[in-house]
Amino acid sequence: MQAAVLQHLPLDYLSITTDVTKRIIEALLPSIQTWLREFRCAELQKCRYLFIPMNTGWHWYLLSLDLKDQRFECYNSLWSFDVGEDAVRYASFVRSWLNDVVGFRIPELAYSEIRQCAQQRNDSVDCGAYMLMFAEGLTRGSTRPLKEELKDPSLYRSWAAGSILLHSGSVASVRFRSMYPGKTCIEKS
Repeated sequence: MQAAVLQHLPLDYLSITTDVTKRIIEALLPSIQTWLREFRCAELQKCRYLFIPMNTGWHWYLLSLDLKDQRFECYNSLWSFDVGEDAVRYASFVRSWLNDVVGFRIPELAYSEIRQCAQQRNDSVDCGAYMLMFAEGLTRGSTRPLKEELKDPSLYRSWAAGSILLHSGSVASVRFRSMYPGKTCIEKS
């Protein structure tokens, strides 16, 4: 969906209007159109964050909308790769969609790139694990949990996969939790 939306978005994110949003939705697959139109404002009012996993074709990063503060934040584990322009354009589309289709009012586009988040090594392929770690840290109640280092991205990836595919008692989960008792993937400094 992200690629289809970005393909139709104007380069100037300020020019994303209700008409542009509707045209973009009409250009998407029917199943995505249905999901976007049936999404309910009441569902969002129960949540603190709306997480939007973003992909550049080879790199994952997290675009998060703090629904309480009504601000978008971009968490990118590889700042040597600039994702700012696409992230702002996509945030502008999401804001327009929420305002015009869902009925969840976000008065203005507030966007920031969180530069204090943990960074992966340039030669690693751990961006997906970092993206999940950022989302997990936010859901666990930290407003800026991301200054700390991820201790072991491959172990976190195994734990996440085990938790998703198996259950919380999986070997990866037990091993991860025994190595970091009482802590999430984010270490407090």
